[in-house]
Amino acid sequence: KRESCRPGQHINGCVSYATAGDLKDVPIYDGTLERFDKDKNSGTISSRGALADFKQNVYVHGTVLNSIKVCLKDRLCFRVHMNAHGKPQASRPLLRLRANEGYALSGTFTAAAAHSGIAGTIHCQSVSQLFDEDVQVSHEVGRQLQSGDRVNFNARWIYEDNDGKLEASEVQWEDQAPGLPGAPESRETEEDVQAPPGLSLEPMELVLAQPDEESFDRSPPNQEAPQQGLRDSLDLIGAGLAQDLEIEQVIHL
Repeated sequence: KRESCRPGQHINGCVSYATAGDLKDVPIYDGTLERFDKDKNSGTISSRGALADFKQNVYVHGTVLNSIKVCLKDRLCFRVHMNAHGKPQASRPLLRLRANEGYALSGTFTAAAAHSGIAGTIHCQSVSQLFDEDVQVSHEVGRQLQSGDRVNFNARWIYEDNDGKLEASEVQWEDQAPGLPGAPESRETEEDVQAPPGLSLEPMELVLAQPDEESFDRSPPNQEAPQQGLRDSLDLIGAGLAQDLEIEQVIHL
């Protein structure tokens, strides 16, 4: 039986074994790209598993990194070979597991059967270079996803039967506006929207009355109109005061 190591329990340093094609049963390590030297076109992957097995971190050439557009602090998945200098070196294919900013992977979601324990799986071409199994999606992360959805995601290792498997840790629809990583927001369809009492959601047609030509007053505006309105208002106020005075005089009489 294959033995994979859980974090902190290094039976051997790999997190899992490749299951795809000619790479089947090749140990797979994970680590973080900590350093990159542009002049030397090479970098260093910090890997606890590799450190346990090889007593040093892993050398990686720039051409391998550029093939998947890796950035500093990205989490990577890779196999190791010993180079001409006797040092551990990351080999192709390199899998970008989690991006330091944004999302590392993309694929198509498929919902799982009821009572399966997961929301579904994501088929990703990059993952399939190393593993013939799709990435699992928990109910917490995939609660709004539907079969056929195209998604961007980051992944992490989980362990079942002492063997490492990949699980989506953050998911976002491909056509969703960029934002903070996390589960997709709730989808709201027209059927889900309820109109408040007394209001209708039916579209209303706005009809503007077209005045006939004779109703247009083409004469210049009356400049006296505002002043006349003010005089009329003052006259009404004066009349009201006068009426009040007459009433008061009658009362006194």
